[in-house]
Amino acid sequence: LVPISAMEVPLLLALLSAPACAFTFRSGACARQLFPSIDGRAWGSTRCLSPCCTTIAQPVAINGGDVWSCERINEEELRELCDEALSTSVDSPIMAQFHPSRTWLWRQWSGTILRAVLPREVLFNTCLALLLALLIGRYDLMERLNAVERVWSLSAGLVSFTLSFFLSQAYALWRSVYSIARRVQGRLNDIGLLCATFAERQADGSYTADASELLSTIARYVRLFNILLYASCTTSFAPLATPRGLSKLVDRYALTEEERELLMSSSTGTAGRGIMGHTMVLAWISALCFEGISDGRLGDSRKSSAPPPIALELSLQSRMYELRSTYAAISDELSGRMPLAYTQLVQILCDMLVLFSPV
Repeated sequence: LVPISAMEVPLLLALLSAPACAFTFRSGACARQLFPSIDGRAWGSTRCLSPCCTTIAQPVAINGGDVWSCERINEEELRELCDEALSTSVDSPIMAQFHPSRTWLWRQWSGTILRAVLPREVLFNTCLALLLALLIGRYDLMERLNAVERVWSLSAGLVSFTLSFFLSQAYALWRSVYSIARRVQGRLNDIGLLCATFAERQADGSYTADASELLSTIARYVRLFNILLYASCTTSFAPLATPRGLSKLVDRYALTEEERELLMSSSTGTAGRGIMGHTMVLAWISALCFEGISDGRLGDSRKSSAPPPIALELSLQSRMYELRSTYAAISDELSGRMPLAYTQLVQILCDMLVLFSPV
């Protein structure tokens, strides 16, 4: 069995961590042999130097419209980000866990709403209230603010209801993306299980040298797929899909220099998205698996007792098709999470309520 690694993704929603592959990451069959050219572009072709080639083209919902946001990271931060992406251990769960006990819950601090709002938000609101109270008392404005108090009382109920609905929708989105991410992880585990089960073995049951190298390369591509997938739909991991980030991944043996150049010279010109990022890496995994089936490293057809390789090929194809349709749903969910008009209205209502609360 080849365990699969995924990254924890904080999308407002956190996306995940899982055990890493047990195989040592090695170069193996390089992508240049599998893909000598992309859309007529040979390896070594001149790369575009426009902004779309040097930064990730994420939607405004991720980076606020600032296409250079992922470039503002120093070397130390990039190194720590790379360490987190390639980590084989999980420091904390996706969400803070709880024990259903009154005394236990009252003793908690980390991960609670109190920890989230103290002291910054509470201190700010307190200072604002004191400032307004001083101004109202100095200029004797109390009688003139009675109308404001009535408006505040009416709007408080409306804002509370609106926020409750907004929170329920936000949590539903969180659960949906979390579920999709887990299904992506499951399909990758399926591919790893099939490859590890049907890889060519020696008489003593151990893998042959060729099969071991094939599995190591597939495992490395699976991890690279995870990194580029979540770099395409999150803010925190987006720097890994830039030229600097890809170079750092080369230093950590997550991909080779030739594979980096192929990603950088692909037809889309946008690191981490489309065929240039995780979609291209999925194509590498697919081509490598089917190449292994054809030459006997997977589903060794040279042995009379082995199952027909067509069954393994169909199984791998179905898992990869399902994987592609599953991970594409992440961007669909994020693109349609909430209309701008409704979100802006909620923000205005909340800000006005907080602003006039001291009054």
